[in-house]
Amino acid sequence: MNARKRNRILDAVFAGLRPGGVFVSVGCVHACWFPGARCYLSRLRSHFSTVVTSPVVWGNMPPAFVYCCR
Repeated sequence: MNARKRNRILDAVFAGLRPGGVFVSVGCVHACWFPGARCYLSRLRSHFSTVVTSPVVWGNMPPAFVYCCR
């Protein structure tokens, strides 16, 4: 997903989430090192006070994890 589209979606999430709300997102292990994924995580951390990453689910194809943002 290009940066412009990703930022539009995140802006809508931030605008629509009420105080105390939780945003959950899935990430794929093979992509987490790409610049877009690192930018995404940085943006999550700048907007939420807590960003927790779940353990990797290796049985998923592709292996994935969850971001839980509060």
